[in-house]
This record gives sequence, C-alpha cells and structure tokens, in this order.
Amino acid sequence: MRPGESLRDIASLYYGNPAAFLAIAYFNDLASDVVVPGQQLTIPEPGIAPFTLLPLVAPPESDLTMIPIDIELDEDLCRRFKAKAAFEGTTMGTWLYELVAQWTGNWPTNVLTYIVRYGDTLSALARRYYNNARKYWVIAHFNGIANPSLIRVGMRLSIPEPILPVPVPAGESRYLYGIHDPGGEALMAVKIARAMPLWLSRALSELEIFPASFSKYGRGYAMFALNRREKG
Repeated sequence: MRPGESLRDIASLYYGNPAAFLAIAYFNDLASDVVVPGQQLTIPEPGIAPFTLLPLVAPPESDLTMIPIDIELDEDLCRRFKAKAAFEGTTMGTWLYELVAQWTGNWPTNVLTYIVRYGDTLSALARRYYNNARKYWVIAHFNGIANPSLIRVGMRLSIPEPILPVPVPAGESRYLYGIHDPGGEALMAVKIARAMPLWLSRALSELEIFPASFSKYGRGYAMFALNRREKG
C-alpha cells in the first residue's frame, strides 16, 4: 500500500469497481477497510470483472421464516469463500442457500403419514421404516421435533421416503399355506428343547416344512398345516 491509497482505490485499479473492496478485505483477513502504507495485500483474481456470477437460486423475498444454520469450515476455506462471495457482490448465505436448495431438490418424493400409538418411539419407527433405529433424527428433523423423546399418542408424523415392505401378490400369503392367523408366524418361530413326536418330525422333514422343535402350540399348528397339506 502507498500513502493515501485505500481498499476502494485498489479495487478500482484491479477490478474497475470500488465496490469490490470487500473481496480484498476478506481475502486478506482484514477486520475493516483501514490499511496502512507499506502493508502487503494479496489481490484475488486481478483483472477479472467482479459481480458477473450470480446464484441460480436466491433466497426468497417473502415473509417466510429464515432459520440460521451453523457450518464448520477450515480457516482457509472460510476466508476464500467469504472473499469470493464479496467478489461476486453477494454473501456466503446466498451461495449456501443455492447449494442447499439444489442438493435437496424436491426431496422427499414420497411421504407416509403415521399416527403415533401408545408405546411408539422415533427409534422404533426408524427401525421399521428405514431398517436403522439410528435414523430417528430423519423423522425428528422432518417434523420439526426438537426432542426426539417427546412424542405423544395421536401425534401425526410425516415419514419421508419410507422403506415399505413388498406387498404380497394377490392369492398368496406370508403365512403357511394361506393360513391368515396373526399368531401363525410367531408360532412357527417358537422352538423348545423337547422334540415333537418322531412321526411328525419325519413327516415334516420330508415335506421340508419346519425344524423339528416347537411349543405345544407350534406342534398343533404344524399338525394342522400338515393335515391341510395332505388334504390339498
């Protein structure tokens, strides 16, 4: 810097526009536009006209509530980002808005409405709809819930992009041989140390239906299924 020079003079010299002085200030990590003779400055992109690059998506000029967010950048990246935004005559927030808007796009394209029942938790819902209980924050953030532990019965939740079970084709059943018993799957899964009768075990083994150990309810269920198989 020479005696009598200001950042606006430097901006006029290198950019042809004194309003671009903030780009020099931010790039050199200056707290103000005050400079002293002999001070060495780095001029980013000298000779290039500023204010030529505008965001494709700008923050809306409306009464919408704007919520500040915190981001973490390393010192060098933050300095250059701030300077480049000033170089283009905008702000860091404006460019971040464009980045977030483009990255988010029209997500989600599928939303499931769920009414909270007694005993529900966001972790359980995340496990059901995302196969991952740790994704409870997806539901919490999407529904504006600050404390994921505080949900109440009857609350209406929106589940973005749920992973839904594959529907059973018409005429088929997820239960054995079309037995639509709500307890059927559980009975088939219950095992005990005591084996079922040998004749039944062998019959089921030949038919490749179940393992050979079930509760008394499971044995009855298996015999019923076997009987249906023989009659069918």
